[in-house]
Amino acid sequence: MAKNNKKLIVLIIVILGVLILGFFTYKTLNKSDEISDSKDSSQNSSVRKDQNFILKDYPIEKVPLYNGSTVCSMKYFVNEDSTNVYDDFFDAKVNYYNVVFKADESKKAEILDFYKSMMSPINQDTSTENTIEGTVGIYRISISNYGYDDYYLQVHLPENLYSKQNKYYENYPDLVEIADDWVEYENTYGLLNQKGGEVEYTRWLEVDVSKYADDSLMKTNPISEYYKIYKNKYAQKQDFTADDTTGQLTWQDGDYEIWAVFNIDHGRVYLTFRSPMK
Repeated sequence: MAKNNKKLIVLIIVILGVLILGFFTYKTLNKSDEISDSKDSSQNSSVRKDQNFILKDYPIEKVPLYNGSTVCSMKYFVNEDSTNVYDDFFDAKVNYYNVVFKADESKKAEILDFYKSMMSPINQDTSTENTIEGTVGIYRISISNYGYDDYYLQVHLPENLYSKQNKYYENYPDLVEIADDWVEYENTYGLLNQKGGEVEYTRWLEVDVSKYADDSLMKTNPISEYYKIYKNKYAQKQDFTADDTTGQLTWQDGDYEIWAVFNIDHGRVYLTFRSPMK
């Protein structure tokens, strides 16, 4: 009888030991999973804390942003300047994304190789130790670093997808009158990682002087003449300033800070609107 009692006691101790061991194993594994989940969550959030500055429709799955980099700005360009031909690789009329991101300069070779590994083919004629150009799927891309921690990534859409209409202009703020004889060659929409985040619209235009008489100031010096007209037109705007040396006008209109530059040297009008991101 005593022998049976001893066996029973030993069996109970073994069962309790197994239960206790199982309990602590479960808690340890569960805790490990929690830590792992927390770690993954932390890593995922740290990889793209700048998600708000990545434009919708940017082909991030095809042309990813280097892991650990920080987006400084991302802009979408509509460019149809017939004189703006870089080479046979990048066409004159083009829609493209321009991304400026920060990453350690010491990783330059690694970052250029990261993008180089995606390209097929690589444009050997224009690729250098500072810039790699090539094709990734339907996109023509270039990645550049000229020193410091700033990297420049351009992603060009194919020619058959070109659109003169900027697809991000559905809420374009019509804050500066565009004269009938201004011809637009480029516009952009961008998200800027500064001042808590800003939205930016830019446009550059030239004056078509073909309808003016040869002895007219609008023919010989149209940019200067338009500077005077617009200086007078917007002089009553909030925080208005005018710089007669540079041809720059600035003012505030609601949430928007506005720059209108009448650049005589370039023969162009540059418009920039910026507002805080909401």
